[in-house]
Amino acid sequence: MSYYYEKQNPTGNGKIKHNTIREPISTVLSNVPKPIEKPPMSDVTPPKVDNVNHPSHYTDGKIEVIDYIEDKQLGFCLGNAIKYISRAGKKKSGNMSDKEKEIEDLKKAVFYINYRIKELEGKE
Repeated sequence: MSYYYEKQNPTGNGKIKHNTIREPISTVLSNVPKPIEKPPMSDVTPPKVDNVNHPSHYTDGKIEVIDYIEDKQLGFCLGNAIKYISRAGKKKSGNMSDKEKEIEDLKKAVFYINYRIKELEGKE
């Protein structure tokens, strides 16, 4: 048994003749465009990491740390304290353990907070 597709025969002048064209269904289906295939995930290039302008240890929240510091107009010392607190435990160091690096960042934050306190007290 064969299946056929019937369509009206256009004349080329916008009018349709009243006879029909019979085509085998396999011919009709072979002319259907194939869907576009997505490339395999291994072929997709991952987004580039920007360690200079937007390092991951400052961009992991809803707002980038530098934007928060500027919005709050925190200045150098308080801005650095926020920066070090925000990245504590997130930035990796080749020669330190994660715990040692986190402690170092928290100590840096304390340094800048103490420095600002001394500025306000007139000792710096």
